Amino acid sequence: MVRFYLAKGCSLITTVVYLLIAVLLVFAVVIAAVDAVELLLEAMESTDPAILTPAVQAILFIIVLATLIDLVRSYVKYGKILLRPILVAGITTMVRKLLVVNLTFADIIGVVIVILALMVSIIFLGREDRKTAQCAKEEEEKDRQREQEKPLFHLIEKRNKEKKAAEEK
Repeated sequence: MVRFYLAKGCSLITTVVYLLIAVLLVFAVVIAAVDAVELLLEAMESTDPAILTPAVQAILFIIVLATLIDLVRSYVKYGKILLRPILVAGITTMVRKLLVVNLTFADIIGVVIVILALMVSIIFLGREDRKTAQCAKEEEEKDRQREQEKPLFHLIEKRNKEKKAAEEK
């Protein structure tokens, strides 16, 4: 019994920590969005195409943050950390790195290799995420069915108690 409550307490604490992280990530997205808009406005006013790079990097950073928020959401919803959001965040981060102007040829080759490895990982490891999501959908459907049956069960139980009370009188 103690183990059960201890496990529930730890699970609750973990969920609260993840929710706090999600709130902080949402604030970071808002700040990054404001920064991205400012950079895009600067890029529109300028004739230099190099000024567009920071704006694109800011947009890709927002995508990374959104992916991390999705990671937190999936943990809270399914109770598991899904790999797909982590891999997508990794690919987006590597694409951001490619946009850095001062990369050497070796750096570019390294980044491309990492992107390819992450894509292969998404293909092979993403199957597990799909299974997890499918199991979670099935569980949610069962929970919905139980909730719909619950009022009916309570009415039947109430009638049975009333019958027993009437029989006892």
